[in-house]
Amino acid sequence: MLERCFSFLFIVVLVLGFGASGCSCARKSDEEILKERIDTTSVHLYLAAKLAILKADQSPDAKVARDHLLEAAAAARDGRFDLSAAEDWKRLVDLAQALWKLREDGQRMLESGEDNEPILPALLGATEKEALPPALKELDKNLEHGLLLLTMFTLKFHPSSPVPIPEEVMLYESWMTDASNLKVVGIGHFMHAIKAVVYGQNELCDLSKKEAAKAGESDAAPAELKEALRALTGNEIATSDAESKEAFAAARAVAHGMAGLCYMKRKEKPKALDELEKFCEAAEEAGLPGHETAVVRAAIAIEKGDKEKAKKALDDLDANPDADPASKERAAELRKQLDDDGIGAEYLTKADLGTLVVATLAKRSSILADAFGSTAAGQKLKSFSGATSGAVEAAKKEIPSYEDVKKTGVQFWKRWF
Repeated sequence: MLERCFSFLFIVVLVLGFGASGCSCARKSDEEILKERIDTTSVHLYLAAKLAILKADQSPDAKVARDHLLEAAAAARDGRFDLSAAEDWKRLVDLAQALWKLREDGQRMLESGEDNEPILPALLGATEKEALPPALKELDKNLEHGLLLLTMFTLKFHPSSPVPIPEEVMLYESWMTDASNLKVVGIGHFMHAIKAVVYGQNELCDLSKKEAAKAGESDAAPAELKEALRALTGNEIATSDAESKEAFAAARAVAHGMAGLCYMKRKEKPKALDELEKFCEAAEEAGLPGHETAVVRAAIAIEKGDKEKAKKALDDLDANPDADPASKERAAELRKQLDDDGIGAEYLTKADLGTLVVATLAKRSSILADAFGSTAAGQKLKSFSGATSGAVEAAKKEIPSYEDVKKTGVQFWKRWF
């Protein structure tokens, strides 16, 4: 099954790799940036969609919005819409206009912190509810936040057909997911890794590092992954102990890799090198051959002033008959410039490193997302996520006052931070 998993993190790395470089001088804290990024119109509309599902019997506007949402969700194809198709676009515009009337309710929901009632039961039919595994029949809000984050992450970073999930919504669900206290054993390790990627992509490097430190750390990894798969799908999915250990190591590797790339963009070299060393260690535990990480290790050694160690890493790669031509070519380029100041840092900020980050996860740790996404519950959350994200996109383009209502909140953050 692991061989069918897709490498959706390639897009993540490219987005981060080609983003604007940051400056640490007089920089706001990650928490301050997170506050500003979450209290936005896109999140207000997203929460309005949740309210429409939950409060349709209490408000005519909520009922209209729910009906448009369910119609759009039913038309979604694995959570996706063709935004260039007139019929799909009309559905999303109708939904956007209905949610627009509830946006202030969504903002109040954010400010009050009252996003605490699961929406999944209201999205499922009676037969689907009855077929749910016990863990989802007793769904709490924290687990649903985690499952929404898992679903959106899978949709957003699909390599061939990504869904335009708003960054702010991803940040919101990352912030709302308490990955250390999810009721399904094993899923938390992957949620920590996803949060590390989302924060790292948005240059929230310190938050990314905190999440990376918790990703995939478990001596009981094989048993925990099997339990997570059973709890989310209701089925026993065969995975070997080796596959399970690789999956957890891959989650840890991609988390440290993204945190490291983030710090490189922020020019915080010591923190970046520490995270990237951890990436190399975890990537090799996940089954990535040592020659694949050799150039990264060499670049780290150069930045630490240990050129002999760098040369040895490059020599070992050259002598390895299994090393691919592309790796040897990168090694040759790096060897020519060993004495150039900054060459290690220059290499570590390239998308080539991102490709290595992707490789650790591509066929190893997306098993959880694939398994849950194929269930009725997973499909419902895909449709909800795709419809609400499409509505936000439609609102940006079709509602003239969209930009005018964007503002940063204060009361909400005084309550929670």
